[in-house]
Amino acid sequence: MLADGILSYCPLAPAPCTTGQLLAVTAGQTLTPDQAASLYFDPAPGFIGNADFTYTATDNDGNTGNTGTYNIPVVNNPPTVINITTTVPYNAAATAIPPISGSDGDGTITNYTISTIPRLLRAFYCIAH
Repeated sequence: MLADGILSYCPLAPAPCTTGQLLAVTAGQTLTPDQAASLYFDPAPGFIGNADFTYTATDNDGNTGNTGTYNIPVVNNPPTVINITTTVPYNAAATAIPPISGSDGDGTITNYTISTIPRLLRAFYCIAH
C-alpha cells in the first residue's frame, strides 16, 4: 500500500477482474509478468499529487536489473463550461433562457457562480441648442 493510495493487481490475469477481485500489492512482493501487466491504482480519498513506486525485473537466471520508478500523477481537473448564445425578442418581458452548462470529467459540478451580469444598455441622445 502506498501512503497515497492502494496498488493492486488482478490474480486472474490475463483475464479481466472486477474491483472486488483485486488483491493489494505489498512492498517486496513478487508478481508474474501477467500480474504485473494488470496493475490498478486506487488513490486515497482527497489525494492529489504524484504517487510513485519502484520496481525491478528478474530473469530466468535470477539476475535482477536496475530499479525503475513508476510515477502516477493524480489530478483533479477543473470543470469546463461552454459558451451559450440565445436570442430574446425585442421589448419582451422576462423570458426564460437556456440553462448554463458545464461538465467535470473527474467529479461533479456542485454550483455555478455568475461572474458578471448583463449591462443595462440605455440610448441617450442630445438635442442641439
